[in-house]
Amino acid sequence: MLSGQYRFRFYINASHGIYIDGKLGELHPHTWEIILTMMKGQEGFAPFHEIEKLCESSFARYQDGILNEIPPFTTVNPTLENITAVLRDDVRDSLRAQGWLLLTIEVSETPSRSFIIHTTSDYTERSQPVSAGNEEEIQRALDRLSRKNPHIQS
Repeated sequence: MLSGQYRFRFYINASHGIYIDGKLGELHPHTWEIILTMMKGQEGFAPFHEIEKLCESSFARYQDGILNEIPPFTTVNPTLENITAVLRDDVRDSLRAQGWLLLTIEVSETPSRSFIIHTTSDYTERSQPVSAGNEEEIQRALDRLSRKNPHIQS
């Protein structure tokens, strides 16, 4: 098990309807729970309020909305899986620019229905550069991850 992880929870109230066999189902509301598990690129004090503000800002456009009317869900079916992937993309690069690694994102539409994406492989497969100021911090965190999990290559 990895050490030094942080878990943040966020909530979005939003409605959606999904397309099944080309037909839009009934619009219905959810209180979406978003759980982000992440790791700092550098040891020491964690500015929680800054990370919370960054994530809340990324998710704000969905709050109290109808997902089907908010891009990219105007063209992407707003299934639980697709919503999780979009929310991951909304925060991953912003967190990385601040020296944080997003390890997992879990999105729940009900207390009994969740979808989880593990993102650690993204960091070894992605070629997108991080900001110069955080590159060494990110590499140190990747090194710590790979020592804890030998299947992760940095």
